[in-house]
Amino acid sequence: MATNYYLVLGVPQNASPIDIKRAYRQQALLYHPDINHRKHAAEIFRLVREAYGVLSNPDSKRRHDSELRDLEHRMAPHKTIDWETLRNFKLRVPPKVYKKINIDPTFKNG
Repeated sequence: MATNYYLVLGVPQNASPIDIKRAYRQQALLYHPDINHRKHAAEIFRLVREAYGVLSNPDSKRRHDSELRDLEHRMAPHKTIDWETLRNFKLRVPPKVYKKINIDPTFKNG
C-alpha cells in the first residue's frame, strides 16, 4: 500500500513548500538518530526524509497526489448508504435460532 507522505510530515495536501519544509525540519529534529536513540527513530527518520524528498519535488509530488487520488477512488464505497433504510431495518431471526443461542424470542430491544 502507498504511503501518504502528507501524514508522515503532518501537513495537509494543500500545504505550501514552506510549510512542507518547516514540517520536515521539525520531524527531522525529533527523529534524527543522533538525537533520538529510541529503537525505531532511525527508521522513522528515513521515512521522514523520503517524504520530504517526494513532496519537495514538484514532479514527484504531482505523481504522489495522483497515486493518492487513485487509491482513494479504489477504496471509496461503490454505493452510498441509504441511512433511512438502515434506520428502519429490522433483523428477522427464526425462533429456532433463538433457541439455539438461548435468547427469549419475545425480547424487544429499545
